[in-house]
Amino acid sequence: MRQAAMRQNRMEYLPLWAGQGSARIRPMPAARLVQILAEELQSILQDAIIPRSSW
Repeated sequence: MRQAAMRQNRMEYLPLWAGQGSARIRPMPAARLVQILAEELQSILQDAIIPRSSW
């Protein structure tokens, strides 16, 4: 079905996977997204070195 839709340029028949989290999408500048990702990564790495449960 996908290939037939592509040949006919019928995008409404293509599976466009968004996932369950798509409702949480919010617009933001790319720089802000990178900042958030960096902060989250730093938090994860700190937890890997010194788990928060031992604080």
